[in-house]
Amino acid sequence: MIKFSYTPLWHIALLLFLITHGCKEEKQHVISMKLIESYSNADLMSAIDSANRLLAYRKGVVVSDTGYADFESYANNNPIFAILRPNIQMNSDGQYYPGVTSDIGYISAKDTAELTMYFHDSAITALLPPDMELIFAPNAVDKLSAYAIRKQSAIQQLTADHIKHFEFKSTGLSGVTGIIFNDDEFLFFIHLSDDLINKLPENQAYTILMNIDSTTLTGSYTRTNPPAVANMNSISKQNKDIIEKMFNGKVID
Repeated sequence: MIKFSYTPLWHIALLLFLITHGCKEEKQHVISMKLIESYSNADLMSAIDSANRLLAYRKGVVVSDTGYADFESYANNNPIFAILRPNIQMNSDGQYYPGVTSDIGYISAKDTAELTMYFHDSAITALLPPDMELIFAPNAVDKLSAYAIRKQSAIQQLTADHIKHFEFKSTGLSGVTGIIFNDDEFLFFIHLSDDLINKLPENQAYTILMNIDSTTLTGSYTRTNPPAVANMNSISKQNKDIIEKMFNGKVID
C-alpha cells in the first residue's frame, strides 16, 4: 500500500510568511562624510571675471551687464556668466558681494562640459589657482552647484563626534529663489561640533561630501563669527530617514 503524506495549508502559509517577513534582514546602510578644503566665490570672483572678459575679447565683444531680461545679449557678452550663475549674497544694507562658501555658482547640467572646457583653456588656467578642481552636484534650484575644491588639500574624515545634530526643513529659501519643496524633499543643514569648528581657520571655505550608500550629497561650510551651520543640498525623505536612524545610533563611518 502506498501512503501519502501532506503538509497542512497553515504550515505552508506560516513558512511563506517567515520567508517574506520574519526572516528578512534589515538592510544595513553606510554613511561616510568628508570635509575638503576649497575655494570660495570670494576667492575666485576676480579670476573668473577676468576669464569671462578674455573669452568676450576673443569673440570681439565687450563685457556688459545688460541683465537677464535680455538674456541673448547678456549671453553673447558674458560667455562664462551666461552658463555659470555666481553665488552672490546680499548683506543687511542691500549690497551684493561674492559668497564665502565653496559653492561658487549654479549651472545647468547641459552646460558643465562647456564650462569645464573653458577652465581647461591654458590662458584661463593661468588665471585660476593651479590646484583648483571643479565638481558638480544637484541642488535645490533645479540646477547643479559648482564647487571649487583644492586637489592637494588634506581631507578630514568626519565621524559622529564631529556632528552636533542634523536639521531638516520642508520649506525655505534657496539662494535668491524661494522654493517650496514637496513632502519628499527637504532642506538639509549640519551643525558641526564646537571642537571641530575651533580647529578650522576663519573664512576658509570647505566642501562636504556625504555618501549614503550609493548616493552622494554635497554641501559647503565656512567658519564665520558667530559660527554658521553647514548648508547641504536638498535631500530626499528616504535618505533623511536613513540619516536620522543611523545618527541616533551614532553609526557614521
